[in-house]
Amino acid sequence: MKALRLLLILALAAAFGCSAPVCSVKADPPAAAVQAAPAATGDTVICLVDRSPAIPDRLQMKLFDTAVNTGVPRAVKILQQSLNDLKPEARLTVDGKLGPKTKGAMCGLAEVDILRAYAARQAKFYQGIVARDPGQGKFLKGWLRRAEWLPE
Repeated sequence: MKALRLLLILALAAAFGCSAPVCSVKADPPAAAVQAAPAATGDTVICLVDRSPAIPDRLQMKLFDTAVNTGVPRAVKILQQSLNDLKPEARLTVDGKLGPKTKGAMCGLAEVDILRAYAARQAKFYQGIVARDPGQGKFLKGWLRRAEWLPE
């Protein structure tokens, strides 16, 4: 179980642009960030969501929650699709990479609008799973609740 958790942490940190070694993890969601900072022990502390000013705090929490459930690339793809819905002129490539173009597309958009578009795209993603595999329908109610959740 620890190995799986470490792999998830490493994948999330790498996906959000962190190249520093992971020695310990600070898990405070409001303080979550891909930042390397020396801890009192000399270890490197890495939190898991990009603290770029381009990514609002509540959206960071939503991305993290989705990444835990679907994986980092899917969480970012949902964000990219949402941003393309809100700002078609951005013409983002839906590649699952949280790069400067994806971050730049958020400029000028209200956080609440991004969150709502994200929730709608996330719900579509889960509905698509059930459309392709009806046996997954037993999970749909919980998945949709997760999609509807907007951090406060």
